[in-house]
Amino acid sequence: MLAAALGAALNGLSATLVRLSHATPSTAAAFRCLYALPFLGVLAYVYHRAAGPTQRAAPRFREWTLWLLVGFFFALDLVLWNVSVGMVGAGIATVLVNAQAIFVGLAGWLLGEPPQRRVLAALPILFGALVMVSGVLGGGSYGHDPVAGTAFGLAAALAYAVYLITLRRATRSPRPATVALFTTTTAAGLWGTGFGLALGDFQLTPLWPMHGWLLLLAFSGQVAGWILVTLALPRLPIAVTSMVLLVQPATALVYGAVILGERPSPLQCAGAVLILVVVVWAGRTGPRPASADTDPTRSPDRALSTSD
Repeated sequence: MLAAALGAALNGLSATLVRLSHATPSTAAAFRCLYALPFLGVLAYVYHRAAGPTQRAAPRFREWTLWLLVGFFFALDLVLWNVSVGMVGAGIATVLVNAQAIFVGLAGWLLGEPPQRRVLAALPILFGALVMVSGVLGGGSYGHDPVAGTAFGLAAALAYAVYLITLRRATRSPRPATVALFTTTTAAGLWGTGFGLALGDFQLTPLWPMHGWLLLLAFSGQVAGWILVTLALPRLPIAVTSMVLLVQPATALVYGAVILGERPSPLQCAGAVLILVVVVWAGRTGPRPASADTDPTRSPDRALSTSD
């Protein structure tokens, strides 16, 4: 449990590092992925060498296509989320993207898996919480444009939900999760660069300390945090997992307040807490099946599904 909590806390630092870097949204998204590739490449190589013949088989065209698609939605999520971070703050933006759990539940309709009643019941409560966070009600809301920041945060959550659903389709082979992570992270880095070039805000010049913060972001959020969470979560009871996953948005709020001096209004804080409570409540589906695969290196769809 300690390893999972530490990994979630490292992931919670991501938004703060994005703000400290002062990089544009697309630049932060691209280099977060690109700087992580040397570390992830070593992991992928080690697990690939240790895998059996079936796991080491060359990827088919369909796998490559799906991996590119997964990378696209992950890069889109990061860019939208980074925009939200700049508008509404690191803490609130991290809370907002956790709404992806609700979107994933609703997407079950499209996949022939009707959402549970809890997901449907959570929608009006979630909407009310989003209104509270957006700053529409009352004054003194934190952020230079909290309404737009909330909208971008929700868009990021939707993109992340599509990323998770696509990832699930792309990782049904027995291939090690580290190989899928390396490939999709490479694709996301390239897509992020493409977004930046298309938008005209990509910063290629290696400025300091901007790239120092981005390197730390890549290692903490894309490598170390992923390893710790991936190794620990599959072995924890579902109730403990729900609590551990709250560590990421909770620590993001703390980091934002302590390091960046962010001061969301009481109404925004109440809305953020309500979002987290609703997401955890809606996501409680009962005990983990006894037959669940507990090897994270062979369960890439679950292993790669930690939030931003």
